[in-house]
Amino acid sequence: MIGNPPYIRQELLKEIKPYLKEKYEVYSGYADLYQYFVQKGIEVLSTNGCFHYIVSNKWMRASYGKPLREWLQNFQIQSIIDFGDLPVFEEATVYPCLLEINKKLPDDLFQACEVESLDFTDLEHYLGESCFESDQEKLSKEVWTLLDKESQSILSKLGNSGIKLKEHVNGEIYRGLITGLNDAFVIDEETREKLINKHKSSEKVIQKYLSGKDINRFIPPNSDKYLINIPNGWTDKKFSNRDDKWEAVQEELPAIADYLSKYKKAAKKRYDQGEYWWELRACAYLESFEEEKICWRNLQSRGEFTFDKRKHYINAPSVFIPTDEFELIGILNSNLGWFFLSNTTAGRRGGYYEIKPFYIEQFPIVKPQTDEIKKKVDQILSTKDKDPEADISELEEEIDQLVYELYGLSEEEIGIVEGSISRN
Repeated sequence: MIGNPPYIRQELLKEIKPYLKEKYEVYSGYADLYQYFVQKGIEVLSTNGCFHYIVSNKWMRASYGKPLREWLQNFQIQSIIDFGDLPVFEEATVYPCLLEINKKLPDDLFQACEVESLDFTDLEHYLGESCFESDQEKLSKEVWTLLDKESQSILSKLGNSGIKLKEHVNGEIYRGLITGLNDAFVIDEETREKLINKHKSSEKVIQKYLSGKDINRFIPPNSDKYLINIPNGWTDKKFSNRDDKWEAVQEELPAIADYLSKYKKAAKKRYDQGEYWWELRACAYLESFEEEKICWRNLQSRGEFTFDKRKHYINAPSVFIPTDEFELIGILNSNLGWFFLSNTTAGRRGGYYEIKPFYIEQFPIVKPQTDEIKKKVDQILSTKDKDPEADISELEEEIDQLVYELYGLSEEEIGIVEGSISRN
């Protein structure tokens, strides 16, 4: 069975989703159509038949691919050749991989390769030099990462260490806010001052605000941007007895109302809004923004975690954890932390990885027995707060060694991790 199945996003499958759910074990409400072609292709094979498709590689790490990953573990993988984000097809932005399956029970290693360049004349020759053996049994249920057996063992060792981050923080891993219209609701320092000077009431609905580019590795953020924060439900709660709600808002917040009125037409059209066009969309954890927090960019090419002690509101798709355990960023920003994250999250073009809550909640946390990591992270944060350009490399190296000790890595395992980091 050889093929290149159609790629059709789940949004266009609405009418046939009930049928797909009933007929296919690999069903997910968010899966692309090609996922079902994989199951059908293998099902129609005779015993020991060979299946070879070119498909998107996203199913290996995306949450919607989990049913497919679990189902494929019933068969022997022969090879997976992942082209990552290389432009294999000039006129299409896809992330292709070659998936080869043998229809028999899994009983052997498989050949894997992450193609790093299209600068070759013979793919077979390139694969002969670049492929490595990977252990099917060590493929995680959460994500599939193509690693050699030694790296797989380290990743498995880490995965079985401590407790998951999600459990450690009681599930409090949150995405930032979506305003639906940043031009209206995100303002600069000058606009903030004008609004407050025009009417003092403005100050109570203006909060310090971070965008993704304001979040940088170990640098305590201090943005010059602000959020006009009129949350969903605020109007009805405050003016329950008023028929004309906008008139009431104009009386309560005259400067803010005058400013937002310029954006009324666009604000009414946005999908993300509250009960009224001047309100933000509902957010169950809105108060958590007003706490100290660990925060990070959604897309990273290395650990970009930092600690926000100034209690900013944060935009999506950035992510945060309301906590005062700032020592955790030492673990997350360490070389070992990046080894885990870069091998368990979805890759994107340009060497970036998507650090969504779904992925990072699986990060294993081992509680330090001493305050050494905490002290060094505190020293880094203080240094970077005074001088964002300060050299902290020596402290980072010391933290790396402490984290290796914390997770019980041998010298040989450390060498494998360091080699992987240097290649990335």
